[in-house]
Amino acid sequence: MMRKRMSLLILVFVVLLAACGSSAPASDGWLADASFWGGSAPAMPAATPASPPQMPMPLPEMEMAADTGAGLQTGSGNAPQMGHIIHEASASIRTEEFDETIRQIHALIERHQGFIQHSNLSGHGYDWQGRPHGRWADFSIRIPVGAYRTTIHALDTLGTVAHLSETATNVSAQYADLTSRLASYRVQEERILAMLERAETLSDMIELEARLGEIIFRIERITAQRNDLGQQVAYSTITLWISEVLEDEIVEPITATIGTAFFDSLQAMQSFGRGLLILVVAVAPWIFVGAVIFVPIVMILWRQKKRREPSD
Repeated sequence: MMRKRMSLLILVFVVLLAACGSSAPASDGWLADASFWGGSAPAMPAATPASPPQMPMPLPEMEMAADTGAGLQTGSGNAPQMGHIIHEASASIRTEEFDETIRQIHALIERHQGFIQHSNLSGHGYDWQGRPHGRWADFSIRIPVGAYRTTIHALDTLGTVAHLSETATNVSAQYADLTSRLASYRVQEERILAMLERAETLSDMIELEARLGEIIFRIERITAQRNDLGQQVAYSTITLWISEVLEDEIVEPITATIGTAFFDSLQAMQSFGRGLLILVVAVAPWIFVGAVIFVPIVMILWRQKKRREPSD
C-alpha cells in the first residue's frame, strides 16, 4: 500500500515538472523575429530570456547600395531626364575704359541678383623697361540660372570679348542618386529608432545607437552633397578676366593701316599744293619787281659785250 502511494506521488511530481517545462519562454529573442521588417511584431514575454537576445542581421542590402551607388535606378532604363544642369562660362574681355567696365560688372551682378564668389583687382604698374602697362582684374560671379543667358549676351557691352567658352553639365542622374540614397537612409533611421524603443538590454541599446549614429552621419553627408549640387544648378558660374588696353598698345588691322596711310598721303599732297600756290602768289610781286630792275641791266651788259667783239 505504501509503495502504491509513493508511486502515485512520484507520478504527480513528474507530471507537474513536465507541465512547468512546457510553459517556459522560448530561447529566441524578439530581435531575431523577421516580422520586424514587415507586419506586426509578436507580444513581448514578461520574463527576461535566460540568454542575451540575438541581434538582427546587418542592415538591409540597400545600405550597401547606398554606399556604392549600385542598384539605384534613375528611371525605367532610359537616359536621365533633363532638369538639373550646371552652366559655367569663362570670358576674356579687353577694354580701354577699365574703371567704367568694373562699374558695369557690379551693376550687372546687382541687376540679376547674383553675387561675387571671389575677385582680384590690380593697380597701375610698369614693365622691366619702365613702360606703363594696363591694369587687370578677374571675377568669379554666380548668377541665377534664369539670368544666365541674358548675362552672357550682356558681356559685349563691357568691352571687346577676346575669348568666350561655355559648358553645360547634366547632373540629373547624380541628383536622383543622392535623393534615392537619402530616402533609403531615412527609412533605416526610422526602423532603428523603432528598434531602440523595443530594446530591453543595454547591449542592444549600445549597438543600435552606434548604428543610428552611423546612419545619421551618412544622412548629413549626403544632404550636404545634394544641397551643394542644387546650389551649382541654381546659380551658374561665370569667370571674367578683364584687361586694360592703353592707347599706345592699340594695334590697328593692316587694312586700316593701309587706308590710313593712303588718306594721309592725299592730305599731305593737298597741303603741299596749297602751300606751293601760296608761295607763288606771295613771291609773284617780288619777281615782277626784280624783272623790272634786273632785265634792263642784263640787256645793257649784253649789248656792251657785243660791241667789244668786232674790235678784238
